[in-house]
This record gives sequence, structure tokens and C-alpha cells, in this order.
Amino acid sequence: MLEYVTPPSVLTQPPASVAELAAYAKTGEWTARRYGFVRGAGIWWYRLVGLPYTVWCRYGEWIAQRPGRAITVLLLIKLLASTTAGEWVVEHLIVPAGRIAVWLFL
Repeated sequence: MLEYVTPPSVLTQPPASVAELAAYAKTGEWTARRYGFVRGAGIWWYRLVGLPYTVWCRYGEWIAQRPGRAITVLLLIKLLASTTAGEWVVEHLIVPAGRIAVWLFL
């Protein structure tokens, strides 16, 4: 049971792949083997929350790992923000997402 709540060591253990996470939702030891309500809820949680959040974070991680990538993305956001359509994207998507991220992590 402690393995379930013990976070992995980020310095020595690689993260699970998206395929491994999907397999865990479908066949993992965390609930009964048969397909029941709890298993179904876990699969839908993975599809609606786990998968999108994991993909979003992995791309964010990939961007942040190299200054060249981060600068390129920030310049593209700045360029996008200077266009009419980009103002809406920045104002209604990027700024609220940044506020949520700051609220969650601070």
C-alpha cells in the first residue's frame, strides 16, 4: 500500500510512459481485476484528467529543459500576442492558465 502513496525519486526513476499509464488504468493492481465501477471510473479519470495533464506537463518539461526551446516558445507567444487573434489567445487562454498554475503551485 505504501508504494501507492510514495512518490518516485525524480533523480533516479524515469517517469512512466503514457502507454504504461493507460495499461495501469486498465489492468493495474489498484482495484479488482474485473471491469467494475471503480475500474471504469479510474479509466475515465485517466482519459479526462491524467492523460491530458501528463501530456501538457511533459511538453512543458521538454520546453523548459533547454533555454533555446524556452526562448523560442516565449518569442512565439510574444509574436502571437501582437496579432489580433493572438491577443484573444493570450488574454483568454495563456494568462488564465498561468494564473491557475501559479495558484496551484504557490
